[in-house]
Amino acid sequence: ARPIRQRARRHRAARRHSQRFLGRHAADGALALRGERARRILDLQSDLSFALLEGLRTGQFDLVVAMTTDRISDLAVKTWTERLVWIAAPDHKPAADRPLPLICYPEGCVYRARMLKRLAEDGVPWRIAMTSPSFTSIISAVESGLGVSAFAESTAPEQLVVERRKPWPDLGTVSVGLYRHPDGANGAGQRLADYLMESLDVGDRKPRKRAE
Repeated sequence: ARPIRQRARRHRAARRHSQRFLGRHAADGALALRGERARRILDLQSDLSFALLEGLRTGQFDLVVAMTTDRISDLAVKTWTERLVWIAAPDHKPAADRPLPLICYPEGCVYRARMLKRLAEDGVPWRIAMTSPSFTSIISAVESGLGVSAFAESTAPEQLVVERRKPWPDLGTVSVGLYRHPDGANGAGQRLADYLMESLDVGDRKPRKRAE
């Protein structure tokens, strides 16, 4: 049987999507299928959205959860919109006379690109304080006060605050989708896709309390 590969973006990826989605729903679905068919091969992987979508296009992956800033591919079987927000440590106070320190994923990350774009548009000086591909490392750096970052509002960690005050420019929204390769719709692949779509209950996404 063809291996089933489901890959989710690491930006958080993040309570009901991306990182946290991968750790919770995708893993649960994989375990359910493994129990159903012991011979079934499941490969869960994580990467930046553009790499995942390229892997889907070339047939490397069967199922992908990815974030985009522009049009959604025809391969999307479920889509929703996420609002991006700034996150910071509860006691973080940006210095008016210094560039805003940013904690970022590597080049190619949708969060990173949106932060830099909006800061440039508003004329807010910034600097990259840390770059890491690790969700845990980014959260730890923000929590320690090393800098600030951006996440989808529904995935913002509870121990951090959502900032909407100046100098924080509005980050807008992005599109997130569950994508399936046309050749990956075998029985197990379809069941995993169904499980993920059922788990993606986007109707109960509640905005986080913002900083006053």
